[in-house]
This record gives sequence, structure tokens and C-alpha cells, in this order.
Amino acid sequence: MNPTLIFRTFVVAYGDERRRKSSPLWLYYRKEEAIGQHIRASDWTPAITTFLDVLAARLDLFHLYERRLAPGSWERMDGVWVNQSEPQMPLVALEADNQPLSVFDSEVKKLMVHRAPTKILVTEHEAGYRDKSPRQWREDYRADVRDAILRHEPGQTSPGRLDF
Repeated sequence: MNPTLIFRTFVVAYGDERRRKSSPLWLYYRKEEAIGQHIRASDWTPAITTFLDVLAARLDLFHLYERRLAPGSWERMDGVWVNQSEPQMPLVALEADNQPLSVFDSEVKKLMVHRAPTKILVTEHEAGYRDKSPRQWREDYRADVRDAILRHEPGQTSPGRLDF
């Protein structure tokens, strides 16, 4: 699965779904605008999970929820994407988290262990971006994710193989 294609499709589909009335993303942002002080981080989870299902469909894949990290493991991935011809062989492993600073030793680690060749981490930005511009926060966050990947898979992943 081509990470660039996934990312480009994500950006377009996210914008489409955010504008499409009654979609889970549209509803989430409408709530945030109307009653933002009552929104919790957990309100983001169902919206992004449903969106990832839509995104998989746009890529002609199927999103399967809550799959075991490995045979016999009790740990679970938030989801995997498979194609119709080989549904037992995950093409993409997915983790989505509404707390961006909690992913480095949990979600990133699970992604690195999973056998799918492509791994996707989706997270909501940190409220207030820690007093940084959105762009600076994203650049710093990418560096932190890259460090976590290399920490959980030392010597096996060259920095050149990491796409963001």
C-alpha cells in the first residue's frame, strides 16, 4: 500500500467528510463549534474511527475493527485494512488516539510489532498546540514519533523508510 496515496486520499476525504452534513466528522466539528467547552477528547474517537472506515472504502479496502496484535496476544490494534482477495493478510495496521502525547510507548510500539507492511497513526492535535504554531507542533511531533519508532525497532528501520 502506497503511504503517499493513503495520505493524499486522507486529506481529500477528511475535507469532504468534514463538509458533508450529517457525516461523523461534520457532526463532531459542529458539536465543537456549538458546545466546545463540553466536548471531551473521547468524542473524537467515534468520528475518526468511522472516517477511517470511509477512507478504506475509498481505497477499495475494508476496515476491520479491534484486531489482535499477534496470534495469541490479548493486545489489539484499533483496526487493520484488508482487501477482498486476501482478508486474512492485513495491508495496513491502524492506531488512532485522541491523546497525542500518550502514543509513544503504546500505539507506536503496537504498530511496530504488527505484521502489516504499512502502519498508520492518527491523532488529534494537542489542545493549544503547547503554545506553538500548528506547523511547528506538527514538525516537533513528527520528530517525537520518529524517535519512538526507532526506539521500538532499533536497527531495523532506517530513517529513510519513514513517511510522514
